[in-house]
Amino acid sequence: MRFGEVFNHRRESIDTDERDTVRYVGLKNLDSGELDINGYDEDGAERSSSRAFREGDVLFGKLRPNLNKAAIAPFDGICSSDIIPIHSEDPTLQRYLPYLMHSTLIRDRVVSTMEGTNLPRTSWTDLSKTLIPLPPESERRRITEILATVHDEIQQADRSLEEARSLEKGLTEDLLQSGIGHTSWTTVPIGPREYQLPVSWEVEQVEDILDQETDKKPIRGGPPGGRISKKDRVEEGPKVYVQENIIYRDYSMGTEYLTEEKFEELKSAALEPGDVVITRAGTVGRTDVFPESARKGIMDSSLIRLKVNQQRVRPEYLAAYISDSPISKFQIESMSHGGTRTNINNQIIKSLKIPLPPLDEQDRIIEIHNLAQKKVEQERETKQRLRELRQGLMQDLLTGKVRVSTGN
Repeated sequence: MRFGEVFNHRRESIDTDERDTVRYVGLKNLDSGELDINGYDEDGAERSSSRAFREGDVLFGKLRPNLNKAAIAPFDGICSSDIIPIHSEDPTLQRYLPYLMHSTLIRDRVVSTMEGTNLPRTSWTDLSKTLIPLPPESERRRITEILATVHDEIQQADRSLEEARSLEKGLTEDLLQSGIGHTSWTTVPIGPREYQLPVSWEVEQVEDILDQETDKKPIRGGPPGGRISKKDRVEEGPKVYVQENIIYRDYSMGTEYLTEEKFEELKSAALEPGDVVITRAGTVGRTDVFPESARKGIMDSSLIRLKVNQQRVRPEYLAAYISDSPISKFQIESMSHGGTRTNINNQIIKSLKIPLPPLDEQDRIIEIHNLAQKKVEQERETKQRLRELRQGLMQDLLTGKVRVSTGN
């Protein structure tokens, strides 16, 4: 059976009297592999009224369909021209549709029909011609029940993940300003604001806690992209680390490698275990400590590397402070002219003022911070396992590879 024989492309307009409160969903509100939208804009009244969708429709992203974007609409509204609202008059098919859109049956077809080099798209015409296996209604109901149960568990895992993130954020912010077990406080000016800090803490500029003795340039950025040409890239070799490695704390990500000769030429930008690495553009100020387990490599131009005096500050403490402390974030925004700039530089980082506990307290703060991060990672892994389970079930159940009992 062809997709367009059982599912319809909604082609409706929002009525004039609905325009005042209509909500708008764009591609940015659809996440890859997710069934729920991540938000919406409230300026639908300013958009074209001819791309309406209704609650329960599946909103399918036709631009770069390889990104696997298809979510259930939780309300009526207007969508981007790069989204196709799809629905069925049959309730059992409508409940079946979201899972079908995320199956390889659909994804392989729409990817094969993409047109355009820079902005590849598929179309309703191509999608509607897709051949799909459709089980009997009773089996369809049972498949939907199974997949909906897993989806509910994913939503619960997502809530647990957000709770863990919120706990980590609040705990980290408190530790980085209040420390552990203090009863005496003093008011300290940091940048344009004043803060209550433990009396025993010092306040230092980053510049004063860098390792000036063993490294002549303890703070530096990565080399400009123009210094690495096509002939310098190989399939295996020293790695080029980018922002995503720091943002996701995952040093296995990325596939850009250099020749040994090019690595030696750019060795001043090499990352070593214990280096504090900061994102300088786009997602500004995300910070991590380069781990022992990461392969040899250099940073690219979107990163700044610090080598610190570990007799004064633990790299993990400094990384947590720059990345997570509101005191640090406010200083960065202030020195970046209210956050309107899209990047920071070495001078801004060197000028940051850091509340500095004694080393033994830094160690305890790091230990508690790591436990909170571990909880977040556990919840993230739980959600990922459930997503992989759902994907495997969709592949088996929607293709008929595995049949389900309907009790008939």
